[in-house]
Amino acid sequence: MRKLCLILVFAVSLTAAVHARDVGIYNVEELISEDGDSAKKPFTITDIEQRRGELRVWIQPQYGGIAGIARLVSNGSLEAQVSDSAGSDAVPLMLQKAVVCKEGETYYLGYSETDPDCEIERTRYYLRTPVTIGQDRDLGIGLDPDFLWLIEER
Repeated sequence: MRKLCLILVFAVSLTAAVHARDVGIYNVEELISEDGDSAKKPFTITDIEQRRGELRVWIQPQYGGIAGIARLVSNGSLEAQVSDSAGSDAVPLMLQKAVVCKEGETYYLGYSETDPDCEIERTRYYLRTPVTIGQDRDLGIGLDPDFLWLIEER
């Protein structure tokens, strides 16, 4: 029921491809519409982490790179909704980065914030939303009308 609600809210006709996989303790269903081009999928979810009342959805940029994802977030094309037995509500979605310095320090910053003054070992990106999910509470991230990611705790 929750998933159906999310699909209707994002108004996507996603019947062509459904890819489900486990990411840690979460199940992620990736839905691509019949008309969608799977080669243009903006990202893949690599990890999910809940901490202090927020959810971090770690992503691997694909089509359009990280700059493309930043545009989708900033112009509101990439949307998020939390769904539970009471219904569904839109929630804010922010693009963030984790910059790991060779010295061992990790900085969590907004996407457009200046990198720290250190020798950078790597940078990882994530979508942050101020919600938690769990039993009977799921998160949907949609790029209408072609892509929808449904995240639920297993």
